[in-house]
Amino acid sequence: MPRSGYLAFFVDNNASAGASYLEHARVVFTRAGATLTRREVPEDFVDRIYQACAVTLAPKVSMPSPNNAHVRKALKPAVIETYAEDVHVDLPALPQILGYRDHGYDAEEAATSQMLLQLTGDDQSDMEFGDCDYLSFFISEKALAKGDFKKVWPKIGD
Repeated sequence: MPRSGYLAFFVDNNASAGASYLEHARVVFTRAGATLTRREVPEDFVDRIYQACAVTLAPKVSMPSPNNAHVRKALKPAVIETYAEDVHVDLPALPQILGYRDHGYDAEEAATSQMLLQLTGDDQSDMEFGDCDYLSFFISEKALAKGDFKKVWPKIGD
């Protein structure tokens, strides 16, 4: 992650042009000290605008799900079964940077992908993502190491 600057996350909230709901995302990195200019929302914007809300970062335990590609590669099937039954992190789902998805059935994500950001439904901002309350943004590990945020993809679900 960049040590300074801003990451702005955007996601397409409408299914359009052959895309599914929340299928496209974009992350924009702005270096520290850059001049930012507030823009008015275009008059033809028809989607909902979520309210800004305060965020407090705190350390959090994050464990991969038993079906995570790294877990499947590192552990034998019998050990994965024990891991699935016995390893639990019972903490409330919170927004997080990096780590593993809460409630994450992440078998479909490649071992070379990294969760960049997870957002949960939130009363303060009145955010809700489909019928699920989790929106995650993923990036390839190589792109993250380079600080290249051009190819980020979203995932919704429990």
